[in-house]
Amino acid sequence: MNRNLTLFLILLALAPAGLLGQQKVKFANIPLQDLQRQVFEGDTSAVAAILYDKGHLRTTDGKFHRHQRIKIFKKAGTSFGNIVLRVPSKGDFTAYVFNHENGEVVKEKLERSSVFEEEIIQGFYVYKLFLPNVKEGSVIDLRYSHFGIPFEWRFQDVIPVVHSELILDESDWIQFTKSQKGFGEITKVRENHWIAKDMPAFVKEPHVSHYSNYITKFEFQLSKYFFPGVVKYEVSDSWETIGKRLLGHYRFGGLLKTSGYLNDMADSLKSSELSVSEKISEAYAYIKENIKWDKNQTIYASQQHSKCFERDHAGNSADINLMLISLLKKADITAYPVVLSTRDNGLLNEYYPSLWRLNHVVAYVEHNGDTVLLDATDKDLTPGVLSPRSLNGQGWAIIDKEHGKWINLSPSKQSATKQLVQIKLTEDDNSTATVSQMKTNYHYLDWLAGFEAAGSEEKQARRLEEAGNVRVENYTLKKNDREKLSSSEVINVDLGDYISDLGNEIILNPYLLCGILENPFKSEGRVAPIDLHYPTKTSATISIELPEAYIVSTIPESVLMKIPDGGISFMFKCNQQGNKIRIQYQLDMTKTIYSIAQYPVLRNFYSQLINKLSESIQITKRT
Repeated sequence: MNRNLTLFLILLALAPAGLLGQQKVKFANIPLQDLQRQVFEGDTSAVAAILYDKGHLRTTDGKFHRHQRIKIFKKAGTSFGNIVLRVPSKGDFTAYVFNHENGEVVKEKLERSSVFEEEIIQGFYVYKLFLPNVKEGSVIDLRYSHFGIPFEWRFQDVIPVVHSELILDESDWIQFTKSQKGFGEITKVRENHWIAKDMPAFVKEPHVSHYSNYITKFEFQLSKYFFPGVVKYEVSDSWETIGKRLLGHYRFGGLLKTSGYLNDMADSLKSSELSVSEKISEAYAYIKENIKWDKNQTIYASQQHSKCFERDHAGNSADINLMLISLLKKADITAYPVVLSTRDNGLLNEYYPSLWRLNHVVAYVEHNGDTVLLDATDKDLTPGVLSPRSLNGQGWAIIDKEHGKWINLSPSKQSATKQLVQIKLTEDDNSTATVSQMKTNYHYLDWLAGFEAAGSEEKQARRLEEAGNVRVENYTLKKNDREKLSSSEVINVDLGDYISDLGNEIILNPYLLCGILENPFKSEGRVAPIDLHYPTKTSATISIELPEAYIVSTIPESVLMKIPDGGISFMFKCNQQGNKIRIQYQLDMTKTIYSIAQYPVLRNFYSQLINKLSESIQITKRT
């Protein structure tokens, strides 16, 4: 064997695996094979894949440089052409979209007009990039840079990642700590240099707070940053420091001091004979009536928040809720801001204060020993009820410049669905069923969203048919109480799909429009804790009347099930008296968070529950 070849093979065998995995990928130079690839070989279901992602914090210029390349395989993957980036300083961006059309490579550049920049607070920016002509087969190549270290580096995403690499040059002008999340394999090439290869897509699981909390990634906590000529970051070493900084900011604490346009309403509330609870409701309604949410969610008010209220009558989430807090304070009602991270933004960690994690603010009032949280952004919310997007662990209540405390964002009051089902069997084909259905709190909000999307009672009936696999003969909306968050509807259902006539025997499925007939926990394993969002109660009373010519052969047995910690229970009772059958069941969920270790117990509980609600009633015809 050639001596040089032998030496090369020896060196190859001794080389660290991470070094072999390094790639030199030139920006905007796309191999033709990448453009021609039609599926991702490692996961043919993938709608897109990150082919290359490299970040490098350089000491030479104090900037973090990133190059990311994404391949689009399916139409659903085109959403990756709309990119949102949260960076610690003003950034420079260049991006191209490549397509292979009629045997030629077509290259289109991201226009500056398609880049939207928002400075959330001095030094923190959000960029939204809308890339041109992204379609099946496209390759996106993105390059950007900014001063400072990124807030996080994701080695994994909801699409496969072929190559992810991170290099952080050692420097005296930047100090940080990092924490690792997820379970994917990351190879340490050398100090402050990591590579991950062929990282599978993170599979989103049902009832999870947000997938970004559990993917394989690094999160960074900055303790020092200074680059000659450029000073970035006011490091927050505690949540109290963050609160002090926010109260001192003119677009947060400044609004609480300068909202003179609320004085007249505040004076009216103070001079009224209303109770404190009534004053809170009046203030809440006044803000909602005078300023609508523009769907922009942030913790910082607009530059000219008075115009948002007096002229535009629209503003971001901070405009609205900080105005509400200000109005309550002016009316001599003790109120504080609570800053939080919404479900799609990740959980807050009480031990790692982080300003960039915050993206929403709500009002907090203590009255008669009770904690009342208020969010006036959503038209359907009421005092004491937060939007589902805000039910995400804890929020930080800013009491004053020196003090704060953690507030549990989970509601204590259960959301309920209650059914009364009346079934009357006949010897001909005229068997009937009536379902009276009531919903409250978050179950009501879910119902309301569906009802408003349908647009009418007739269309709501069609929506119920599709969702419940039934034929609705008549639909009546009895109550839609937006203030009390409750609804009541009556649905007349054709029993044809619930009865199997076998000649001398009838099989009856009595669980009409039941919302718990499927186990959400089907996979054998679990990589993220279970988050059921809010406590619920689902119950039904089913009355069945049989003709004299029918005899009940078999009815389901009664059962009571509980999981060991008592957070979930299921009661099922079935009784027969003469030609009448009465079924009652109730699923009671008071606990909302379960660990991965508890998943098998929860999965088995649901499996038994579904099996019980799959048991039919067997009826024999008299001969």
